[in-house]
Amino acid sequence: FFWCQSVLFLCGGIALILFGKISWNGLSVVTIGYAVIYGLLLILAQWFYTAALAKGNTALCSTVYSLGFILPTLSGAILWTESFSFLDLLGIMCAISAVIVSGLKSQTKEKATKSYYFIPLVIAMLASGGLGIVQKLQQKSDYAEQKSIFLLIAFLLAAGISLLLSLFAKKVA
Repeated sequence: FFWCQSVLFLCGGIALILFGKISWNGLSVVTIGYAVIYGLLLILAQWFYTAALAKGNTALCSTVYSLGFILPTLSGAILWTESFSFLDLLGIMCAISAVIVSGLKSQTKEKATKSYYFIPLVIAMLASGGLGIVQKLQQKSDYAEQKSIFLLIAFLLAAGISLLLSLFAKKVA
């Protein structure tokens, strides 16, 4: 798993090197800080989402994970006075309704399995939402033009940590 995640993140980094506007010139400490936070959130989102999928209902997991979009939407409206329309509210209400309906359908399964995947799922959702917030912070900073290098550092960090963990992970037959 960690090896596959490492390859996935590395592919994102390679794509940025090939197609992004990468410039190390004038790289800001602020950009590096955002990249480190983004890379760690990326790892948390992917790892915990995968852990939740391993034990939980796929429909419910994917729906709850997708609710992470609510965090950057709300933070934009609250912190940066971005517009928040009736359609935004309606979309959030529909998404929450979908989670509730999915949850009701999955209650027919054993309740014991829920606890094994619900906590990782919530962590994955929050980390996913955090990714959007960090992107907003980076894009609203004085270093918004460093977006490609910000993402490259984040992907390479995530790839490196995943690769390192793949070396120490317990092999499962």
